[in-house]
Amino acid sequence: MALDNHTNRLTGNLIDNRPRKNSSSLALSIPADQHDQISDYLLNSPNIIIADEAHWLKNPKAQISQATRLFRSKSRVAMTGSPLSNNLMEYWTMIDWIDPGFLGPSKEFEAKFLHPIVDGLYADSDLSQRRYCLKMLTVLKKDIGPKVHRADVRVIEKDLPQKTEFLVKVPLTPWQIDM
Repeated sequence: MALDNHTNRLTGNLIDNRPRKNSSSLALSIPADQHDQISDYLLNSPNIIIADEAHWLKNPKAQISQATRLFRSKSRVAMTGSPLSNNLMEYWTMIDWIDPGFLGPSKEFEAKFLHPIVDGLYADSDLSQRRYCLKMLTVLKKDIGPKVHRADVRVIEKDLPQKTEFLVKVPLTPWQIDM
């Protein structure tokens, strides 16, 4: 499966009927006459798409990102337990998957947010670069506020069992004592 840049359509099969190498999962076998019907249903019919482990979509050039961008739906939710690694373009990619165009084209986002923010983070950045960096971080946080719901362990802390710690003392071996 690949994305044709001229038509913005997938070439090849959306559903790969071939068994995977070294996989214990069952292969999905779909008759050829049903493939187009199922592909159309998957791409155009959902009211909502929920992507769990959505950090897999952070690379816009990955085939999974390209394929999921073709899905048409009224709403999208991206969930990830992996924090995005302080990479603003990863944030742009995730927001753009949720709401295409919300933060503008990637080049515009880079010029408006990425470069000013990164320029102000260096140890040798001057005061004006640092101020502008903080200003643009604040603007970005405000802009993405309606799209991003960040939660940490405090959200579920009351539902978790109390933490129990065990201290086990193990004597040194003769070899460790000699060291």
